[in-house]
Amino acid sequence: MVDVSRPVPRSYLVLAAAALAVAYAQYELFYHTQNQYFFQGLVKAGYGLLRADWFARTPDPWPAFSGLVEFTQRYLDLRLVYLYFLLLVGVYAFSMIGIVSQLVPIQRTRATFVAFVALMVALHSPVFGYIVRLGLRLPMASSPHHFNVGRILLLEGIGEKRILGDMLNPGTFGVFLLLSIYLFMRGRPVWAVITSTIASLAQPSYVFCSAVLTLTYMVIMMRRGKGWRPAIGLGGLALVLILPVLVYSYLAFRPTSPALWAEAQNVLWRVAYYPPSVPSLWLGPSVYIKLALIVAALVLVRKADFFWILLGTSLTSAVLTVVQDARYNNTLAAILPWRLSAFTVPLATLVVLGYAVVFFMQRLETSEAVGRAVVTAGVAVLVVLCLAGVTETRIRFGLDARRIPTVMRRVRRTRAAGQTYLIPPNWRTFRLYTGAPVFTEHSVIPYDDVGIMEWYKRLHLAQAFYGEVEANAEDDFRYRTEGRRTGRAPQEAPTPRPAPPSPEERCHLLKELATGYGVTHVILRGGGLEGCEGWKTEYADEHYHLYAVAK
Repeated sequence: MVDVSRPVPRSYLVLAAAALAVAYAQYELFYHTQNQYFFQGLVKAGYGLLRADWFARTPDPWPAFSGLVEFTQRYLDLRLVYLYFLLLVGVYAFSMIGIVSQLVPIQRTRATFVAFVALMVALHSPVFGYIVRLGLRLPMASSPHHFNVGRILLLEGIGEKRILGDMLNPGTFGVFLLLSIYLFMRGRPVWAVITSTIASLAQPSYVFCSAVLTLTYMVIMMRRGKGWRPAIGLGGLALVLILPVLVYSYLAFRPTSPALWAEAQNVLWRVAYYPPSVPSLWLGPSVYIKLALIVAALVLVRKADFFWILLGTSLTSAVLTVVQDARYNNTLAAILPWRLSAFTVPLATLVVLGYAVVFFMQRLETSEAVGRAVVTAGVAVLVVLCLAGVTETRIRFGLDARRIPTVMRRVRRTRAAGQTYLIPPNWRTFRLYTGAPVFTEHSVIPYDDVGIMEWYKRLHLAQAFYGEVEANAEDDFRYRTEGRRTGRAPQEAPTPRPAPPSPEERCHLLKELATGYGVTHVILRGGGLEGCEGWKTEYADEHYHLYAVAK
């Protein structure tokens, strides 16, 4: 049994958390998934003209997170989300170090602790990602700047699930699942359940993770000989705390009709969130590395209560993922059982790291001089990583600014009430950057059945206009999953992508979008609508043309 009579000094924890928060780096506002997660909150805060956007009428899947965004935008400054992210990274570091220190004495000496923290921060740093890419001889320029191979291999869960991304979103509140585990290990089960509920309030898809964690807590309590009543009481408390999330989710997203619900779920999980919802498409060497880390951690902590937490969550995730892979099910796709790996994988990695650091430091730290040298080197590494994190953040902010097309900047300055923009479906940043309503966008997706089908219809119309119509989604889903699972291609390939529309077809479709959906403006690369009756060129540059309804 590890001696935990010497807890990690609070000042050490604060400094370690601060170091990771600074070294981690993040992206500028409205990056990637933030364009979906921030939308409803900004609408409620009266941001731009977004209340006129059709998507504003769909139910909010993340009401607590949207409330935070609304409060920040309305009463404070939206740039505070950068601080929120730093604080949550700090909670992550605090919880991780706390959990590891309960299993292996990384706090045995100052040198051991500094060595562990330096290596932990290095694993999370973008610097580590660059080193791994160089080691694997992967070209730096061929992938997005955020493509951190090191994090993906060792710290990211399977199926693209992670707690810490590169910016604030509801999933970042998964750090409270880690805090929950730490509090339970410290003998505070009630607070453990309360903190896991915070994660579920911000991101309702964490409800399943909270439930599995609570069940493992109940099992451990009964194994400790505390009887079934305290365990049942803890489970009852968890249910009471999480009940508002369940009630809201049911009322907001209950089926309109069985047939419409089934059709919408097919679109949601086989089109919108495909392939992440199909295990056979992402099972591979990286997943096996993560599983090996979990197994190694289980072996190392086999005599601790944490063993049952890691075993219970990992087994649940693995079994349900295998079931989903063997027989695809929309309900299992909605539960996302592999989301449990978002915290089991980084936990396993850092547990293995903790044992390795203690093992080597017990043999290396033979004198005070060696200890001081290790501390000096560790602090130097942390300073370098923090500077690299600040530099990386500045680079990312600059890259994001340069990615904004000039036409988008113009719309931001000239937007007016009554306007609706038809934009290329992959322009996910347009809505929040400009504050202008759009016809539709590919990656901002509703969750109610009526909204899903409306999004799907609009998406097909936009893709038809821009010549980006995909193969039939259901055929493509069946084709790719069957081929991956059986190792041989099916007899019939999916419908091929059609040719881009002709100018006449584009003008006819534009007329339909204007009369049926109120589209008033169109952005098109290179132009081509000059022959469309009733439309005029409002702006043009070397890349894009902005067209408006002629008044």
